[in-house]
Amino acid sequence: PLDPCCYLAYHEDNHRCGMVILRVDDTLIAGGKDFKPFENELKNKFNFRTWKELETDGPSIEYCGGQLYATKYALMLDFSGYISKVKPITIASHRKDEDLATTYEVRQLRGLIGALQWPATQACPHLACSVSMRAANIKSAKILDLKEANETLRFAKANNQSQMVFPKGNDQGTNDKLDQIGFLALSDAAWATRADGSSQGGYLILAVDKAAFNDKMTSFSILEWKSFKLHRVLRSSPNAETQAAAEAADALEHV
Repeated sequence: PLDPCCYLAYHEDNHRCGMVILRVDDTLIAGGKDFKPFENELKNKFNFRTWKELETDGPSIEYCGGQLYATKYALMLDFSGYISKVKPITIASHRKDEDLATTYEVRQLRGLIGALQWPATQACPHLACSVSMRAANIKSAKILDLKEANETLRFAKANNQSQMVFPKGNDQGTNDKLDQIGFLALSDAAWATRADGSSQGGYLILAVDKAAFNDKMTSFSILEWKSFKLHRVLRSSPNAETQAAAEAADALEHV
């Protein structure tokens, strides 16, 4: 296995021909024609409740709450259906922003943030910062925190058609050589923006065609992203930017 939940299949001549990814009771399998014997063996050994194949320009398949689509040039993943089912917190009209949340309201807040954390970590980088900052206030939540969590949900629903797009090679879908792929890290930070005075950092790790390094426009795939509290106490915005950049460089090195 590549890791405890990701397995690679190799043909007799030692070239990789497929991959199996496990997540609780969901399984995602990818492979070419050489993977067919492995697929048949899996079907013989395990009793799959459903087996759906993703076809180019065909209907989507669901995996862990998201919808996967395929076109000739790209794979797409979105959580629009999942997000549309998430409900906001009901807040009594007489409650004031500075009122402490009740135990029941804190439980509702925890549930809402938990529901939003899943798409934020799987396919919605645009939710990562808001969800991270809302989660920090759960234990000492006030009514204002509940309202801000509802606002984050409204933002998620307003942008629930956003998709993760994974191009197949370049924009024409003709370049799939691994030696033409490069990696970029983008980082940013907001100094002293959290409720406790700490700073927020974030980064994106991208896979790009190497033409991007020659100042050419090219398609890209987001491989990893994170928005998080910067743990060191920082005295200025440049310090926050530097720490976020260091975290991004570390993630890029790992990739």
